[in-house]
Amino acid sequence: MNNRLLLALFFVTIIYIGIGGVAFHFLESSSGTKTRLMILDYIKSFRSEYINRVIIERFWLVSNFTCMTDEELIALIDAIQEANNNNVEVVGLNQTAGVTWDYSTSVFFSFTVVTTIGYGHITPSTLLSRVFCAFYSFFGIPLFLVTCAGIGDKLRVANNKLEAKLSPKSKSKLVKAGLSLLLFTMGFVLFVFVPAVIFHAMESWDLASSLYFVWITLTTIGFGDLVPGEQNAAEMSYSGMYRAGIIIWIFIGLTWMAGVISTVQDIFSEAASKVQRVVHDQGEHEEGENSKDKEQDV
Repeated sequence: MNNRLLLALFFVTIIYIGIGGVAFHFLESSSGTKTRLMILDYIKSFRSEYINRVIIERFWLVSNFTCMTDEELIALIDAIQEANNNNVEVVGLNQTAGVTWDYSTSVFFSFTVVTTIGYGHITPSTLLSRVFCAFYSFFGIPLFLVTCAGIGDKLRVANNKLEAKLSPKSKSKLVKAGLSLLLFTMGFVLFVFVPAVIFHAMESWDLASSLYFVWITLTTIGFGDLVPGEQNAAEMSYSGMYRAGIIIWIFIGLTWMAGVISTVQDIFSEAASKVQRVVHDQGEHEEGENSKDKEQDV
């Protein structure tokens, strides 16, 4: 793939992700607003209905909160679950906060869709946005994979040129292995360790959790137990730029990880082929011995 075509694909992918973000923003923002208003109304009604009971029975309530019926408790749990599903966090009796479908969040979500990372921290809640997500991913995932493969090819060519310059003319297997290990270490530091340190500082995660998040992200496992920009989103005036930086890191990091996984896959394939050849040669040797024994018996 030539450089112009790759550059064009890259910009098309970025534009496609941006369009998806705008679409998800408009499809989901109204639903999120309705959910927040519903939660606030429920909080206010809950407060007015039960505050007197709490005051009157404050000592007895510590051991037994029977002033709430089973149906009312289930309704409260449902409201809490609805708020969680729509990323609404109650921060007071008269206000809510949390992840909403703003532009940066929507673009970040559309990026996790086309990369198949899918953290699951935020999901489409309306029928229209779910249908759109299905069609969006149908075209977006192949587009991203082609672009990622093109970038990976360029990185592989650059890696081979670097190996050719650094390797001596003898090109022994030991030297090649050492050079490959050096290049892997450089990539690990650049795409795994350094981002983990940044997340450790920005997200207040411990370093082990940050390394875990980076690895889970670059392998596209994406459990969603740790998501950047969620806990301190309200305090980050630069959350949009922060997420943009994360998108760029993931974009490049995925190509590096794909190369690493491909290399490991080649090693396993080569080892399996060697084992197969050894087993095949051993079988032929045993067949030859058995033939000789039969000829001697005759």
